[in-house]
Amino acid sequence: TGHYGFFQVINWSEYALGGIATINYSYPDLGILGKGNLLFGIQTEYMNLYGSEGFVGENFNQVFKYWPVNPIAIGHEISYSPFIQIKHTFNKNWILNVGGREDLKKRKNGKLYSSFSPRISLIYLMNKYLTLKTSYSRSFVDAPYFYRYNESPSYKGPEDLRPEYMNAVQFSFNYKPNSRFLWDGVFFYNNLTNFIFRDTNLSSDDYPYMNAGELQTFGIENTLQYITPRFFANFNITWQTVLDGKNYMFRGHQNYNIPNWFANLTLQGNLFKQKEHAVWLYGSGRLIGKQLSPIDNIVIGGINRTDHEYTLPTEFILNAGIRYQYKRIETQLAFYNLFDNEYYQGGSTPIPYIQQGFSLLLSLSYTLK
Repeated sequence: TGHYGFFQVINWSEYALGGIATINYSYPDLGILGKGNLLFGIQTEYMNLYGSEGFVGENFNQVFKYWPVNPIAIGHEISYSPFIQIKHTFNKNWILNVGGREDLKKRKNGKLYSSFSPRISLIYLMNKYLTLKTSYSRSFVDAPYFYRYNESPSYKGPEDLRPEYMNAVQFSFNYKPNSRFLWDGVFFYNNLTNFIFRDTNLSSDDYPYMNAGELQTFGIENTLQYITPRFFANFNITWQTVLDGKNYMFRGHQNYNIPNWFANLTLQGNLFKQKEHAVWLYGSGRLIGKQLSPIDNIVIGGINRTDHEYTLPTEFILNAGIRYQYKRIETQLAFYNLFDNEYYQGGSTPIPYIQQGFSLLLSLSYTLK
């Protein structure tokens, strides 16, 4: 019999509690200065991981190792986040949004992290069809507990894994000439610092998950929609390029294992509708651009292979399905990768892995009122 590789399972038990309180005040018209409203509040979250277990096996049917202790350390964390936002309307054409959020996060080890995240946007309503918007925001996300306190060599990160930050500048427009057609477009610049990624080139003694240095990207995204009572179409295309970065896996203007462009098309039509019966046919296609996916000193089929120029080709994946609905009962037959296209994707693995081929799923659901 052949060897089908190793597998690893980690289970954990946790509960989370949270709440949010807000106060909204609409201040009176200030004459030529306009009017608006003030929103402020606080959000709090508490997480407690109280148990975990894990094991490693091979061939998907044999376990040969159990973790003697918790694979994820038991502990709890809490965060408090006060915030404020002012939305001011100067006149029928101009709207200003200004806000900020202070995140205070106390980790399991008692260390306190804090970050202020401001945001500001200016909206220009040119006419009833076209809206323009420019904005700046800074966001904060703490490093996941799963990586910071994981004992598995596959997922372990340092306990002092730092929070992630992103500064984003956007210019967008929204064009809606009628009730059926919509065109959204956005030009964006992102500056990410300390974001977490898996470094597949590290040795077994190093942490696989770590903070990167910095990555600056620029991109353009466009979305077209056409909607009628019995038909829906959505087309999206995105292009992005790397401007600069450090301590991260990219070359030139392209990230490793991320295409510089991709596009999606979704279509959905109502074939039949009479009283309480309805039949819908839908399909979606995804076009993925070339991806730089270097291979560095990896044994494949008993042969040591290195190819720093390895590139995944452009791929097209088609999904389709049919849905029937009667009252609160719905059945659906979905087809994935309809043409059984063989394609690969890299990322957190040393080499690109083959993706799912053709499959189908039949489902039945009942909606409770």
